[in-house]
Amino acid sequence: MKDKSVAVILAVFLSFWTWLYTYSLNSKKFWIGILVSIFGMIVLGFLAPFGVWIWAIVDSVSRDTKEYKKIK
Repeated sequence: MKDKSVAVILAVFLSFWTWLYTYSLNSKKFWIGILVSIFGMIVLGFLAPFGVWIWAIVDSVSRDTKEYKKIK
């Protein structure tokens, strides 16, 4: 059983890597986060990874606790 508080803490410290914690639900977001971070850093510097980091935090906080309980 996964926990929402763990996902939020991972998002704050590890950005899009938190989506590995709930990979079955967030596999697309994880791969988008990697691509945006890598290509964005090349083009925009550290602005793109910062945006992905904020996205990961907001996504983890706004997700309902029931969704985490479904994941094994």
